[in-house]
Amino acid sequence: MKRMKRYLLFFAIIFIVCQGIKAQEFHYGIIAGPTFNRMTLDTEYHINLDEERNPLYLGFKIGIFGENKFKMLGVQYELSYDQLGSRMQWDEEIFNTPIMQTKEFFFQRISLDLLGKIYILNDYLSIDFGVEPTYIISATKDEDITIDNRSDKNKTTLKKGNDYSPFNIAVGGGICTYISQNITLSLRYMLELTNTLQKETISITDTGIVNNTIKTLSKNRTFYIMLGWRF
Repeated sequence: MKRMKRYLLFFAIIFIVCQGIKAQEFHYGIIAGPTFNRMTLDTEYHINLDEERNPLYLGFKIGIFGENKFKMLGVQYELSYDQLGSRMQWDEEIFNTPIMQTKEFFFQRISLDLLGKIYILNDYLSIDFGVEPTYIISATKDEDITIDNRSDKNKTTLKKGNDYSPFNIAVGGGICTYISQNITLSLRYMLELTNTLQKETISITDTGIVNNTIKTLSKNRTFYIMLGWRF
């Protein structure tokens, strides 16, 4: 919670500073749209993840925003609710035993975005770049593990701070087109810098299925398409 309070304080300071500077324009509104996410995952064991077995996962984002414009430059701050996930499948061989794992992760989170904006083409387009701190509200995992043609399926609610990190941060950018005075369309790509999953469970077998917990490196890569309505 301490880190979350620091994020909120930081955004509050930015908001106050932006309001204190005389802006050419100020707008606020709502944003919504689909998200396409892919999570990278690696462990101390070799994992083969290609794009066909780790496809983009469809989710959505909805929230509110404020936008301050200072001639050719601007700043946009957003508070949104996201649902995103990742589906991945890979083969492993542990103790000479072939294993095929399919895992599907599902996250619900709150995002606080701070974007710098450069307006071009007579203000019909902006180039956006910035940071996206996030807080995961809940996380679940569906998995299907096949060992020697035997399948084991289960669904797990992941534990905050134990299985996953609730606080994460991403950086990235994109473009925003101003279709009309009120309607905007944004395309944005964000790359997570922190590891979402802290550990993962793999299954090995001699006489049966045995769970083995190992450390993981995992980061979300998310593409957003968002429609906005400005007031």
